[in-house]
Amino acid sequence: MHILFPVLGNKEVPKPLPFSGHNDHHQLGATSAYLTKDNMPWFPIMGEFHYTRYPEDKWLEQLYKMKAGGIEIVATYVIWIHHEEIAGEWKQSGQTDLIKFIKTCQQAGLYLLLRVGPWAHGEVRNGGFPDWLQHAPFEKRTDNPQYLAYVAQYFKRIYQACEGLLFKDNGPIIGVQIENEYGHAGGKNGQEGYQHMTTLKQMLVKTGFDVPYYTATAWGGAVVVDQEMLPVFGGYVDAPWFNKLGPLPANRNFLITPDYNDELIANDFNPDGLAEVATNVLDYPILTAELGGGLQVTKRRRLYVEADATEAQALCKLALGANLLGYYMYHGGTNPIGELSTFQESTATGSNTDVPVLSYDFQAPIGEYGYFHPSYGCLRKLHLFIKSFEQWLVAARPIFPTELVTNPEDTQALRYNIRYNDDLQGGFIFINNYQRHRQMKNHGQVSFTIELTDKSIETPPIHVAPGFKGIIPFQIKFGEALLQSTNASLLCQEEDGTIVFYHHDPEVAIVNFIGKVPKYRVITEEEANQGLYYNGQFQVAAETQWLAQDHHYLEWTETAEQVMISAEQIEESKIKQHFVLNLVYPEQRAVDYLLSIDFIGDRTELFLGEQLIADWFQIGTDWQVSLARFNFPSQLKLTIYQTRSDVYYEREIETGCQLKQASVQAVVRQSEQIQN
Repeated sequence: MHILFPVLGNKEVPKPLPFSGHNDHHQLGATSAYLTKDNMPWFPIMGEFHYTRYPEDKWLEQLYKMKAGGIEIVATYVIWIHHEEIAGEWKQSGQTDLIKFIKTCQQAGLYLLLRVGPWAHGEVRNGGFPDWLQHAPFEKRTDNPQYLAYVAQYFKRIYQACEGLLFKDNGPIIGVQIENEYGHAGGKNGQEGYQHMTTLKQMLVKTGFDVPYYTATAWGGAVVVDQEMLPVFGGYVDAPWFNKLGPLPANRNFLITPDYNDELIANDFNPDGLAEVATNVLDYPILTAELGGGLQVTKRRRLYVEADATEAQALCKLALGANLLGYYMYHGGTNPIGELSTFQESTATGSNTDVPVLSYDFQAPIGEYGYFHPSYGCLRKLHLFIKSFEQWLVAARPIFPTELVTNPEDTQALRYNIRYNDDLQGGFIFINNYQRHRQMKNHGQVSFTIELTDKSIETPPIHVAPGFKGIIPFQIKFGEALLQSTNASLLCQEEDGTIVFYHHDPEVAIVNFIGKVPKYRVITEEEANQGLYYNGQFQVAAETQWLAQDHHYLEWTETAEQVMISAEQIEESKIKQHFVLNLVYPEQRAVDYLLSIDFIGDRTELFLGEQLIADWFQIGTDWQVSLARFNFPSQLKLTIYQTRSDVYYEREIETGCQLKQASVQAVVRQSEQIQN
């Protein structure tokens, strides 16, 4: 196949936007095309991590893992019910120690964006509202004076934790998101909605929140006040909040089109509501806050998120012109349990879905217990490309083919576009031949002819097999050499100038330079997913690896032969089975042991004594639980519940109720000191 692609249109000069801030070291701003840092185009990577859903003594380690994955900005909900379950009793210690979390982000060298609500959603009870507020006899999420009085106190308490730690104070807090899905998942539309969002921003500013960026979710018709808030978007590979039992139509987030509004997000709250964006998006950069790093399982829909799906969705958003990739969630966690109730979203408290009481793993790149899912490496590869060639990419405008693929059920047509940098007269071809749960056409060898004003550039044949995802550079200058064309994807450039590409078969990769050929190497895509850039080089390891301060860590699991585990069934009924698990550990313990439960059933619960400490909804994989999290217990109780007919299990599972195997894996960790 040969594709002729003319570069049409002209460069538009970005318009400045009224979002800015500075401190003693840096200046942040925004234009209609991209964010800026020190007056240069900036492409930040943002990942969500909820401090109240993770043990505070592990925050720093997890933040370093996020940073090693390419994250620059941590986004987090401030969840009202976690802090003030009982009216007037504000919690600010342990996992609710917001001051410590802010300072820990700064220690890790990460920026922070606070999503303060007041309403959050986040699969939390009442969307984050405490029960005492939820049931108060006045209208919430409006300019009702009684509601605003409570919100004013709430904002004040948050600010007390943030005071002196804002960006202007040389702190890490660079932004605040106002409300969430407002006018889409509850709240008001029209003038009343705009007025309330304006009121909330005014209250935040009056309280003391003077930050460069104020944002608001913009999908599905949510309210964004022009010139006051930056609209942010999202996308998920499926919709676990749907009540439908069965697969959904092909998802549009795997298309490469100018459409970046995912109308499926939270449409269980507003199935007949607006789908169009409620602000003039042409005046703003394309920024995302909720690209699904995974999906939260629900009682009725048990979706398994493939790493390929997470990567393909992010690549498509990058292709269509996104200049901030923000993931929800990037790091999973565990719901705390309150003094008065559990904190999970449920139909019993008026929501449309039920989720686990505790588990908020989200199948995120970093899971509930801090271990990497395969998507971590796939996204780290993408983030490394973005940050390595940030100045070229962020100013590159998207250009779409004349025959645009707009039907996600179309598995035959090739999905592609380019991002073209007019100043460089070069850019990147983006190709996505992946559609979740669809068999895509094998296009074989595909070559592109890019028609520029004064020349044409033809790529070597690119093998576009089903599932192929690629970022192919053309007409890019490296020093005195011009990379004219290639059939390999670009990854990074090392400190000594070596350019690193990846290709499914490096032996057939073709890289065409004009001028003195620089050093370069081509690795496999698997190696690109396993590598980490440090000490000026891209280094590949089969083990999990990350950086923390001045150390490089390698981590892997192996069979824990020295741990003795036995399972004894103690009770059985038609709907559930109970087991006692006994564990004996060696004197010299590993850094952690993972309890792996292979079971037939709908869901499981794990108890330490009479206390529920972990739970899991079946998605067709083994369930793994960190034993270090619970101080290496010697005895646990396990309950397995019968599979159900009113649940959609996306992966084929056995029906029944059975413990097939309980085993233990040891987590082995090595570290070495590296140069700063």
